[in-house]
Amino acid sequence: MITVVTNNNCIREKKYVFDIIFSEFLGLDYTIKIDEELKAQSIVIPSQSTQLLLPDIYFSKAEKNWMSKETLPQLPINTFTVTDSPMNFDLPYKDIPVLYGAASCTWKEDQIIDCGIDFFGSIFFMLSRYEEVVIKERDKRNRFSALSSVCYSAGILLRPIVNEYLEMFWQLLLKLNTGLSRKNRLSQITFTCDVDWPFNPDNLSYSRMAKSIASNIIKRGQVRKAIGVLREFINVKRRGWAADSFNTFDYLMTLAEQHAITMVFYFICDQSAGAIDGNYKINDPLINGLMKEIHRRGHKIGLHSSYNTYLNGAQLSKEADILRSKLKELNIQQDELGVRQHYLRYQTPDTIIHLNNAGFDYDTTMSYAEYPGFRTGTCYEFSMYDLLNRSKLKIKERPLIAMEHTVISKGNMELGYTPAALNVFRQLRQQCHLYNGNFILLWHNSFFVNKEDKKMLEAILS
Repeated sequence: MITVVTNNNCIREKKYVFDIIFSEFLGLDYTIKIDEELKAQSIVIPSQSTQLLLPDIYFSKAEKNWMSKETLPQLPINTFTVTDSPMNFDLPYKDIPVLYGAASCTWKEDQIIDCGIDFFGSIFFMLSRYEEVVIKERDKRNRFSALSSVCYSAGILLRPIVNEYLEMFWQLLLKLNTGLSRKNRLSQITFTCDVDWPFNPDNLSYSRMAKSIASNIIKRGQVRKAIGVLREFINVKRRGWAADSFNTFDYLMTLAEQHAITMVFYFICDQSAGAIDGNYKINDPLINGLMKEIHRRGHKIGLHSSYNTYLNGAQLSKEADILRSKLKELNIQQDELGVRQHYLRYQTPDTIIHLNNAGFDYDTTMSYAEYPGFRTGTCYEFSMYDLLNRSKLKIKERPLIAMEHTVISKGNMELGYTPAALNVFRQLRQQCHLYNGNFILLWHNSFFVNKEDKKMLEAILS
């Protein structure tokens, strides 16, 4: 049993992060001891012969100035060089960014390990998305942008710093008690698809087809592509949905099955913002047939909540109920129900509170639209925190790590179909697997405009 000695500063937040680290991440038993005489900026973990002394920087600041800019990490952040420490760490990285605390870790007299890094405060800061409440800047879709984040400013968005902190902290615990054993984890890939447009809009009417042809010729000078639009339209009229270029669901499932991966498809169930919420209805017989085929092949179904739900709890609950009713009607039984917000629209803490109240088991929205990486700092699933009511929520977060649009498309990273783009995907996957985490990838069924799309996706999964 591990004992954590601390004071009452931000005790609700401390209890949350202790539970995430010890119970959910490491699988260890622990107890908390409150000592009001403990120095305001210290947390102690004692053992029979040694004690670990950790700083309590973030929570001391937050206790006095909750949700103020004064509590944010100071940029530029310091870096702890692992090889310079006398502690003989065996870690998969040479340096570690220090969001809170000092870049130091050493033995002191009387068998005290004095580590200057505020693991608990830094991990809470990342998991709770605290900065997203403090920093008010938003993009054109009212989303917290990667550009506003501390990790982007510090150049560490592609690093799972919570996992890095966790590994260093784990090795410090082993120096206190060599008999500890942590939770076993297996690396995995979760391959997901947001079903925004199951039907190519160009095939829905003669007018849409004609406008697309005209646009390709007049605006882009792409005569060959215009011919392709006409050819596909004719084929769809003759053969039906099977000829639609957006109907790539069999290909996606087959590819996943070749790699022993279970896919998750997120369906839109209502249109809170009109046309931006897709071009289908959940009661469409073709969509229902697709859902049954997904289930028959052993894959999963979740909700892709519509554009305006991120601040609308009633609409979220309505869409959750629609999907639950549809799954029941189709005799599709699942042990959990997950959700991803359309356009990754998410406001901390409102959205996660609404999702929790709607009864979802997990959310998997937590990534940035314009940059891939570790928005929450981790590739592990974890329980979310309600920063408004300052309490742990039931709903889990499964952080989305990479989306194809983010890396490839114009307006985002704009890397296209290049070795550099593939390297970003592979680097993120390797980072997740380094910590036996979950590399969650989003690839839309409609994102196959040329052969390069399939080549890129297949290379990422291989």
